[in-house]
Amino acid sequence: MPKCLQPGQRYPIVLDCDSELPKESQPTFYAAAQSMIGQEKIGDLIDRWSDEKTDLTRQEFFNEAVELLDEIIIDWAHMNDPDTAEKIPFSTNSIRQWLTYLEVRELIRKVMYNTHIDPETKKNLESAPSSGEANSVPVVVTTTV
Repeated sequence: MPKCLQPGQRYPIVLDCDSELPKESQPTFYAAAQSMIGQEKIGDLIDRWSDEKTDLTRQEFFNEAVELLDEIIIDWAHMNDPDTAEKIPFSTNSIRQWLTYLEVRELIRKVMYNTHIDPETKKNLESAPSSGEANSVPVVVTTTV
């Protein structure tokens, strides 16, 4: 079954700056699998980031990045207000309030290039048979951007 059709599927993503934190307190973002349409949308935004001739304003870049992240990230865990220690509810406003633009870009890139998968899972996926079995998963391609 294609990943996008699997009910309730989600993939954990951890920002590089949080990778050394204990798992039980590590801020984790959950992304939905992206079909080619979703990946194309992500790729278009990433391409615009590197287009020196773009006429988009900084605010337009911020808005597009947050809107896209709101579509691909479906939840988060261990995101707590530093003053109250209360859980921060997941929302577009919370993304804007608590994440930097660079963190938003990192999350988007990780979804696009499947670098949200931890090294052990990646190793298992890369050694999985490519015979088209029901449980096989495409090879993860990592790209430095």
